[in-house]
This record gives sequence, structure tokens and C-alpha cells, in this order.
Amino acid sequence: MKQTFLALMALSFIGLPAYAQNAVSGKNVNLQMQQRLEAANSYEQSVPVNMLVEGLAKEFFTQSNFKANPELVNRVLAAYDMNSLREKSTGLLAYHFTMDEIIAMRDFYSSPIGQSIYTKMPGYLADLAPVLQSETKKAIGKTMQNSLQ
Repeated sequence: MKQTFLALMALSFIGLPAYAQNAVSGKNVNLQMQQRLEAANSYEQSVPVNMLVEGLAKEFFTQSNFKANPELVNRVLAAYDMNSLREKSTGLLAYHFTMDEIIAMRDFYSSPIGQSIYTKMPGYLADLAPVLQSETKKAIGKTMQNSLQ
């Protein structure tokens, strides 16, 4: 189940280009968005997205049948286009968060406690995935049962 969640998270990155393009495209990118993009770039420098990707990938491979092959993990990580991911990530940060929120996240995740939390997040998400999946199945089952009555 952890594999399913982590695979879905990885697949969700496929949709990033469309969202990021919508977030930063167009001829009239206003000054506020430009400032948010600058703040997002500052966030990315402090908290690189590749740290999250590496953590998620390692967690996924730890939970999967590939755990005996660390070379495969390294090859998968090397196959990511980190520049593209970084660009899209900063666009998404600017799109979804205010300037103050981006700065607050940057400051928090740059702190020692923030770094500790950030490095633990992939494991937390992997452990949370089966709980969410189970509760979602229950909720869907209840909904379907109630709709049949």
C-alpha cells in the first residue's frame, strides 16, 4: 500500500508542467507574481526540491522489492530532470502561496528543526499512505452503501 501511495505521488509530478505553465505563462505576468517567483527561487535555494524527491524515492525503494539494489535507486534519481523539476516547483510555489507564506516556509525549512522535519516527511507520508487508503476505501464503501438505500 505504501508503494501505491508513493507511486501515485510520483505520478502526480507528471501533471506539474501544466500547472507550472499556467502559473507563470502569459505575457502579462504582474509584478506581484514576479516577486513571488523570486521568493520561490530563494526557497528552492534553501530547501532544494531534489531533497524531497530523493527522500521519496529512497522511501519508495525501501518499501518495494528493489531495496536490495541501491544502484537502481541511484540510476532512477539520476534520470530525473532536476532543473525542470526545480523550475516547475518554483512556479507552483509562486502560484499557490503568497509572498509572505513562501518566505515563512523558506525561513522555517532553513532552520535546524525545519530541516529535520523536511527530511522526515517522506517516511511520514509513506506511513500515512496506507491509513489514508484504508479510510478512503471505508468512506467510499459507506457512500456507495448509503446511495443504494
